[in-house]
Amino acid sequence: FLDRVRAELPGAWLRTAFVLERLDPYLTRVDLLLERGRKADRAEAVALLDALAARRFLDATPGRARRKASGGIQRRLEAIYDRLARGAGPTRGMEAREMVRLHQQARSLENRIAEAWRTAERQGAASPTLDLAQPECTKVPTGTTIIYVWRHGRLVRGCARVGSDVETHAFLGTTEDLQRDVSRATFHASRATRSPFAAAAFEASLAGLSHRLIAPLVPRVWNHRVRLVTDSCLPDVPWELLPLDGAPLASRRNLLRIPSARVRARRRLHGDGMQVIALGEEDLPAVEREVAGMGGDVDVCAGRDASRDAVARALRRRRVVH
Repeated sequence: FLDRVRAELPGAWLRTAFVLERLDPYLTRVDLLLERGRKADRAEAVALLDALAARRFLDATPGRARRKASGGIQRRLEAIYDRLARGAGPTRGMEAREMVRLHQQARSLENRIAEAWRTAERQGAASPTLDLAQPECTKVPTGTTIIYVWRHGRLVRGCARVGSDVETHAFLGTTEDLQRDVSRATFHASRATRSPFAAAAFEASLAGLSHRLIAPLVPRVWNHRVRLVTDSCLPDVPWELLPLDGAPLASRRNLLRIPSARVRARRRLHGDGMQVIALGEEDLPAVEREVAGMGGDVDVCAGRDASRDAVARALRRRRVVH
C-alpha cells in the first residue's frame, strides 16, 4: 500500500519526504526479512536498508536544481534565523511584535522553498529515485565488511554484511540506553585531561559502548576494511575510539563512515605534488611570510604569479591545491 501511494506522488522530493515520515512499515519489513534467515531474504533486507539510508542522505543534500531554485530565498531565511538567534532575549532590544513578524516571514519563506523544490522536480530536475518495492543489493568491494546500525521506534538494531551475505544481526538496546552511554562518555571525556579517575572512567565508558555496539556485530569474516552506515537519528557515537582487541577500532580496522553503500564517492582527480597560491595584501602581510620557507615538492605562486591562469593550471596538474 505504501509503495503504491508513494509511486503516485509527483516528485522525488515528495516521495522522499513520504518515505522518511513513514519508515516504520519498511523497517518492520527489514526485521522480518532478517529473522527469516534465508540468504535471499537477508540480501533484500540490506538492500532496503541501503535504499532508506540513501534517501535520507539525498534528502539532506538537495541537488543543484533545487539549490538554484531556492538559493536567494534560503539566504534570506538564514538571515532571519540569525536575527532571531541574536535577539531572542527580552533585554536585547527586539520587541515582541518584531519577533512575531520575523517568525511569520520565516514560515512563509520555508513554504516558498518547499514549493520551489516541488516545481523544479516537476520540470524533470529531480534526483534519481530509488525503488523501495524491488530493492537490489548493491555490490561492494571484496574484503569489505559493512555495518548497518539503525533505529526502529525506540529500538536500536544492527547487522554486519560481508559481500551480499548478512553474517550477523542483533538488537543493540534502546535509544535511551545508547543516549545514556554516549552522554556518560562525553561527560568523562570533558574531564579526562584533569583527572586520572575521569580518564579511567572515560576508558570504561568506551568499553561499555564497544560491548553494546561492536561485540554483537562482529561477523565470522571480520575484514580489515570496514564501512559504517548509521542512522542520522541516533546519537553520534565515537566509533573510531571504541576498543577492539585492546586498541581503538580505527587502529585495528580501516574504518570509514558512509551515508549508504549505494551512494558512491566522488571520483578523485589525479596529479602530483602540492601547489600553494598565496594571495597577500597589505592588510595580510603574514600570508607571504608564511609561504616563504616552504620547500620539498611544494610549488608556490605568490605576488603577481598568483594569477587566475596559475590557479587553472594547478587544478589540472596538482594533487593538492591550497
